[in-house]
Amino acid sequence: MQSYSAEERAFLWLDAFSLPLAEKNALLKIAGSAVNLVKNCAEILEKTVKHNDSGVYKDMVDSLKDDRFYKNATAATQEHGVTAYPRVSEGFFEAWKDLPQPPLVQYEKGNAALKNRDKFVIVGSRRTNSDTMKRTRTIAADLSDCFTVVTGNADGADEAALSGAEQNGGGISVLAGGLCALENARCDFSKNLYVSEHPYFTPVRTFSYERRNLLLAALGKGALIVSAGEKSGALITARYVRQGKKPLFAFPYSPEAAAGRGCNRLIKDGAYLTECADDVFEKLSVSRGDKIRANGAEKTKTVLSGDEKTVYEALKDTGKANVNALCRVTGLPVWKLSGVIAALEVKGVLTRTGGNFVCLV
Repeated sequence: MQSYSAEERAFLWLDAFSLPLAEKNALLKIAGSAVNLVKNCAEILEKTVKHNDSGVYKDMVDSLKDDRFYKNATAATQEHGVTAYPRVSEGFFEAWKDLPQPPLVQYEKGNAALKNRDKFVIVGSRRTNSDTMKRTRTIAADLSDCFTVVTGNADGADEAALSGAEQNGGGISVLAGGLCALENARCDFSKNLYVSEHPYFTPVRTFSYERRNLLLAALGKGALIVSAGEKSGALITARYVRQGKKPLFAFPYSPEAAAGRGCNRLIKDGAYLTECADDVFEKLSVSRGDKIRANGAEKTKTVLSGDEKTVYEALKDTGKANVNALCRVTGLPVWKLSGVIAALEVKGVLTRTGGNFVCLV
């Protein structure tokens, strides 16, 4: 069971009510903090809401009489193994904090180490043809050499992108509704991370997809649109990527291909024509590393972040070390070192050997 601070608990409490996100954020701004909103809920609602004696506002005040509401609101998260990160928590996406209306809570299940890498978005149409699905799987696997691939949770292009990422460490899937949508789906939680801004049982609504596309665009250093008709939802993601002044990439299509007209239009409007992962790496000035042959298989030199390089260098001489000793040598606190170790495990650089030891692969 997760342990939360008073401020985190207050965020989870507020997120459980069916108020528009903008209204929740407005209440937080007025209160100054989530804890202050809890402590002074009746007074704040009386000053800011015309009819606070009925409906959801009355429910908010009544819910604070004891802790039953909070326990019920968080029960599904705990029961289904979902981790909740309120906006004030370590682990909440920094990119989401900068949005005009940031989520209150980030709900996730799966391989959290994927959050530690730079991210790249791959999306497209549900009606992606089989050849493009194959190309998408290939480029997603290749891009995973340097990025965590982020996509949606639909059939078609999203499915292919996540499948490709699974071949090379896993990817992040952002949902338009609550994580309950995964109950009857085949999900590899050991490889992938499934994320939502919604409480567990929140149904998907029509307007949820555009918001989800905004969240997708916010996470990536860039985005690739692999398929899009003239009115595809993938074009909404593309619009948000451009608004964020991030590089936009697209697969080219024959003029006769209706499923690619949106992609061709994006390229005409300045998106980078993309045929392989190297087209993305070149535009983003990312070095994929030198490929070497080992045991008859092709391996790629892994790109490491600053803290990852620090840990790697500390292990290079001995090849093995106790985690507590690594804390002293690297100067990294335990909580941060744990995240770095998890990221290096995903990249295949090191492994845990028991007894609180790690060693280079």
